[in-house]
Amino acid sequence: MYKRQGVGNKGGIGTKLVARGRTAHGSRPYLGDNALDKLLRVIPYVRKIGDYRLELPPELTPIIRSSVELLLKNEKLTEVQRLAVKSLYDYPTGPSLNILRGGVKGNMVPDYAEAIFDIRLTPGCDPLKVKARIEELVEEAGVPGVSVEVRAPRTAGYYEPPNSPAIRYLSEAVQLVTGEEPTLTIAPWGTDAVSIKRYTGMPCLIFGPMLEDQLHQPDEHVPIGNLVTSAKVYALFPYIYGR
Repeated sequence: MYKRQGVGNKGGIGTKLVARGRTAHGSRPYLGDNALDKLLRVIPYVRKIGDYRLELPPELTPIIRSSVELLLKNEKLTEVQRLAVKSLYDYPTGPSLNILRGGVKGNMVPDYAEAIFDIRLTPGCDPLKVKARIEELVEEAGVPGVSVEVRAPRTAGYYEPPNSPAIRYLSEAVQLVTGEEPTLTIAPWGTDAVSIKRYTGMPCLIFGPMLEDQLHQPDEHVPIGNLVTSAKVYALFPYIYGR
């Protein structure tokens, strides 16, 4: 926790691939049009969005570099995972196929199937360009009866300008409490700061007691020591910010 200070976080584009076919009895599948088979033919094309390089603001280059370097310090990463970390910010993350639905019975050819992807984008890129590329890829697959629904906002995530005084003040508070200067990072996940920033315009930074490897785990927790340290930083930060 103490080694990082988030100055922004990634956003995402909700992407759903839908296939429609024709049902039939499983004993005579040739009379049907299997929606799952069609879906599986197009999924590899959606995955190609992971090769689409994002256009990012130059001012984020040092923070992206420090974010990657910090993540690569994890000695438990495999070589495949290390390669994924190195492209974590310059390309869309994933896409991670998180939900696959299709079929109602084991003896029926499915006439409907859908795949839902989690695709994360670095703040500062143009989500609409990514959306257009995903649509192009699905078109390139050339499978009739398959369409894609992409919910792309005008902006992805958020970030505070690197020269923001708020970043400097929080870094000072963290260093005074912990004795360590935090590394500035872009969080690869989402936070409520996206909405707070959009509707209030106030500076938003990320610092807390979480353990990164605990995200969405069955026994997710935070150590009491981390919680106490975070509380000290939260108490000190307003004083430094307003002095």
